Amino acid sequence: MKEYLFFSKNDRRNIVLLSIIIVVLSAFRIVYANYKTNKDYEKYSQMVSDSSQNVEASVQQKKAETFPQAKDNQKVELAANQQTNQTKKEVKPVKQKVEPVIVNLNAADSAGLLPLSGIGPVFAGRIIKYRDRLGGFFYKEQLLEVKYFTQEMLDKIQDNIVIDTSLIQKLPINKLEFKEILRHPYVDYEMTVVIVNERKKMHYTSTKDFSQRAQVGDTLLLKYVDCRF
Repeated sequence: MKEYLFFSKNDRRNIVLLSIIIVVLSAFRIVYANYKTNKDYEKYSQMVSDSSQNVEASVQQKKAETFPQAKDNQKVELAANQQTNQTKKEVKPVKQKVEPVIVNLNAADSAGLLPLSGIGPVFAGRIIKYRDRLGGFFYKEQLLEVKYFTQEMLDKIQDNIVIDTSLIQKLPINKLEFKEILRHPYVDYEMTVVIVNERKKMHYTSTKDFSQRAQVGDTLLLKYVDCRF
């Protein structure tokens, strides 16, 4: 029994060598199997990818054959958008015509004078106050009689003002009190005394009568005098 179970030195070496060969062959088989599997997988993946591309191309071709007008519609829409953009570039904004400011000097209040160039609240108030003392403006140049109003200012608004002389409030010279006559810018104290004294003698009958008896030679002042009773 011992003879059968006993291995010589050469037998043991051969067994070890055979074991190594078996291990190497097993390992080679495993590596080869994995390599072949990877190769097959790559080939399969490529086949799947090619198949997907072919299917997508086929679908696109089928869609183009079924709806050939879709591509044309896209071209038409693109052309329309380009035309619209071009039109927007070519169209220039139309400037609205601005109407000039026109102010009736004998009708406007102080706020109505503010749109005039160079006329602020202070000058607007002065103009209205002076107009009230006059009874109204006969001429644009009378604005120069307003305190600190200059020729340059008048030149700026010359074309923007109009005068309605029908709105002028004349002096009822036969009815006004001394202070009311004196308030007018064209009448001084001495002239007021003469006007009142002559009126005490007899009421004025006309502008000519007033001019002679009151010794008034100012033709502009005569425009403001109303000799009616």
